[in-house]
Amino acid sequence: MEEKISIKGYRDIPILSMSLQSTLPNKTGAWRYLRPAYITLPAPCSRACPLGQDISFYLNSLADGKPEEAWRKILEANPFPSVCGRVCHHPCERDCNRREYDEALAINSLERFLGDWGMKKGKPFRRREGKRREKVAVVGAGPAGLSCAYFLAGKGYAVEVLEAMAEPGGMLRYGIPAYRLPRGILNGEIDRILSLGVKIRTRKRMGIDFGFEDLKPYDAVFLATGAWAENKPKLPGADIRGVWHGLDFLTRVNSGERPFPGRNTVVVGGGNTAIDAARAARRLGSEVTILYRRVREDMPAIPSEVEEAEKEGIQFTFLAAPEKVVERGGKVHAVEAIRTRLGKPDASGRRAPIPIRGSNFKIPANGLILALGEKADFSFLPEILLAGKDRIALDPEGKTNLPGWFAGGDAAPGGGFVSHAIASGRRGAEAIDRFLRGAAWKPEGEPGKTARFADINLDYFPPARRAAVSALAPGERKKGFREIHRGFSEGKARGEAGRCFSCGNCIQCNVCLLVCPDVAISFAETENRYAIDWDHCKGCGICAVECPRSAMALEEEKWNG
Repeated sequence: MEEKISIKGYRDIPILSMSLQSTLPNKTGAWRYLRPAYITLPAPCSRACPLGQDISFYLNSLADGKPEEAWRKILEANPFPSVCGRVCHHPCERDCNRREYDEALAINSLERFLGDWGMKKGKPFRRREGKRREKVAVVGAGPAGLSCAYFLAGKGYAVEVLEAMAEPGGMLRYGIPAYRLPRGILNGEIDRILSLGVKIRTRKRMGIDFGFEDLKPYDAVFLATGAWAENKPKLPGADIRGVWHGLDFLTRVNSGERPFPGRNTVVVGGGNTAIDAARAARRLGSEVTILYRRVREDMPAIPSEVEEAEKEGIQFTFLAAPEKVVERGGKVHAVEAIRTRLGKPDASGRRAPIPIRGSNFKIPANGLILALGEKADFSFLPEILLAGKDRIALDPEGKTNLPGWFAGGDAAPGGGFVSHAIASGRRGAEAIDRFLRGAAWKPEGEPGKTARFADINLDYFPPARRAAVSALAPGERKKGFREIHRGFSEGKARGEAGRCFSCGNCIQCNVCLLVCPDVAISFAETENRYAIDWDHCKGCGICAVECPRSAMALEEEKWNG
């Protein structure tokens, strides 16, 4: 029994407000009407990522000096971290809460660092123990098809990929120039997918080298044939020598050829193909002007790539569209264009360009590259698989109208970016796995609350600038197709990852434990989690208010009885 404290005079009163004996016998938890609870909320970066990657987790692991743990976490959702770290349009950074405080985290560059770290260390993809008897065909070795093969192989399936081109990679190889995506990086990530037992047969074009009937022996088929047919406008003079189509031009360049489009080249379009074609032409010796019928803000190209094009000396003429190609001596001599103004929004949600009568002007040019978008070619597929002429009919799960047939990527159609294609490949693999196992599909429910900037306790985060990425000088870029941007060092990567708020995720920072006035929170080492002493927690809410990351909430107490 504890000794009774007796206060006989003012000299016996302690000078501090404190208890002179244990407070354990006084179970103040009965006073509580609110109960603190540890919660996990999705971070906005993860919600914005088409792959749904757990970005907070892998950045926290990297900041803690555990790059392999971070790399393994990425591979749960993405077999192409080094590729995505270079070419992804990174919507995660646009939704990063830190953007509202100082600057968004360099998530894209950190993903690149981790992908390259795994490659440099020779870390293999983990093969799943046990194999399944079913065999799956994947048609197309682009990012969607290869991702589907990766996730299926990880589940134990035998996968054979049939690819029309001479080498796998799809648009990653033939559409994206080496200055953005070095071929050694692409080959390295594809080789690790092959190490899982995936087989690829190249120069196998559906409709020519094999047909619909040849795929019947497979237990399931995933169509990822991409969008390789270019939109060709009815432009007078488009058949003149010196007129190129964007994807065809890039395919030739990325196959090792060095075609010279002309001393002065006009590129028509505002998407990534237009920007890549313009920058490639610049490296081949052209002075380049991009002609776009809308304004800069309407360009579907990745904004950072547009900025890089400007740095490299590429000129832009907005609110203008080509009218005809001017010929001289059987070659392109100029491009006649017309000014446009923006009217009401069209089906794309952007304001429609309207030609301004009498505003024609000429741009001197020796070459013209038309980069007006791509579409899929479905001439080799049976009609039962199609919904009209421009897309494969799919249900929300990714199934086609034929049992055992699935589709993804730009043929589905996809979202037009590499990350969308990878995500569709993953969804396709999950749907195929359910189909072969006879499992039911459960649609995802409505998205719940996301940890937003207003939920972050900024008192725990000093301002810090975003780590800068070094790059080749514009003058050096014109000399060839060397990669422009350099990666982070490990120290720089850890420092940048340490800027992450870890929105909505407990990282065991101990703030709740330290601020609890009742010492009612402790850390249970054996269970690797915090424990709350409900006999003494009064529900004051200080822990939830002080939590830096909105990983705690207050709920109304529900007493039994």
